[in-house]
Amino acid sequence: MRSTLPMALLCSILALVACGVRPAPQAAAGEPLGGLSRCPGSSFVAALTSSSSEDPKIDLTAPSDISHVYGLRPDGTVQRLTSEPANYEYDLAADASHVLAVPYGAPSDPGTILADGSYMPRNPYRLLMVATGVEKVRTVITHEGISSVAESPDGQHAAIISRNPSTSSVEMLIFDLADSSIVKQQELSSITTPSNLAWSPDGTTFALFGRLNDRPERQVITVDANSGEIQGFALPYDNVIDLDWSPDSKRLLVLVLAFTDSATSEYLAYEIQRDTGTVTTLSLGGEIVSGLAYASSDGRDLLAIVLPKGTIPILRSLRLTDNRISIVSEMRLPDVLTRPSRLVIAECARGVNQ
Repeated sequence: MRSTLPMALLCSILALVACGVRPAPQAAAGEPLGGLSRCPGSSFVAALTSSSSEDPKIDLTAPSDISHVYGLRPDGTVQRLTSEPANYEYDLAADASHVLAVPYGAPSDPGTILADGSYMPRNPYRLLMVATGVEKVRTVITHEGISSVAESPDGQHAAIISRNPSTSSVEMLIFDLADSSIVKQQELSSITTPSNLAWSPDGTTFALFGRLNDRPERQVITVDANSGEIQGFALPYDNVIDLDWSPDSKRLLVLVLAFTDSATSEYLAYEIQRDTGTVTTLSLGGEIVSGLAYASSDGRDLLAIVLPKGTIPILRSLRLTDNRISIVSEMRLPDVLTRPSRLVIAECARGVNQ
C-alpha cells in the first residue's frame, strides 16, 4: 500500500525502527499533557512564547525574534494572551490566572542596539499583568532596563532584574503587585548580563543566569531571598535557553545549547542539586529543544518543546529515571506557532504521579 506519510517523517520513523527504537506514542485527543493536572479557575496549565503565522512580517532593530505569549491548555491548544508582537520576558502565576510580561522591541518602540551590543528601548520598560481568563491588562510598573521578571509563589509580589543602561549596574527590585510599591531593593554588583530569573516554589531563593565576579563564562546563580547571599554553579556549556525549579525547590533544570566544536552543537539538559551543587548531564537525543520544564510534583515527569527539522513543533512528555530520560508521548502544537520556546508550567498544574 502506498504510504501517505510525508517523506521526511517516514524516513525518520524508518531510521528509528532500524535502530531498534520505537516512535513515541501520540497523546490521545483531550488527554492532559505529560501528567499535568487542570488548574481550578483557569483553562491553562502552562505558557510559552512564539512567533506567529498570523502576524505580518516586521522589520525591527531588536535583539531577538518578535513573538507573543500564549496560554497552553491541557489538550495542547493555545490562546494568544498578548496584544502586540514584541520580545517578551515573562512569568506565569502559580495559579495560572495571569502572566507578568515585559515587552520590548515592539513596533511602537523599536529602540536601538548600542555599541556594546545591548538593547536600548525608546521608552521605559513596562511590566504588564495580563489576565488569562478575560481580556484585561494592567501596567504594574514602568522601569528602566528590566531584563527579567519572576512572580512569588503566593502571587503577592514580583521580582525584576534591572540593568542601568548608563552604568551597567544590576539590581533586583521586589514589588507589591497590589499597589506597585517597592518592598525590597538589592544591588547585584557582582553579577553582569543577568537573564532567566526564576523564584523557587518555597519562596526562599532566586535563580538566574549571568556572569559572576567578572568571570568570562556565564553560570547559574542563586540569590537567597532573605539574606541576599549569592552562589554560582558553573556548567560545562553556558548558552542557557531555559531554567526551571523543581517543585520541591531542591533542584534546578537547565536547558543549554552546547557547542562541542566550531561545527557541532547539541541541546543538553543539566540538573543541579541545590544543596550540594552536583551537576548531572541529561541527554535530549540530538533534536532541537527550545523549552523544558518539570511537569509533576515529584520531578520525574518533564515537558519539552521539540522542533523536528522540517516538521511542525511538538510537545513531548518525558520521564526522568535514574538520570536517564525516556519519551512517554508527544503531540503536535498548533500550526499558528512558528517557533515556540520559553515553556513555563503553572504550579497548580504539576500533577502527582500514581
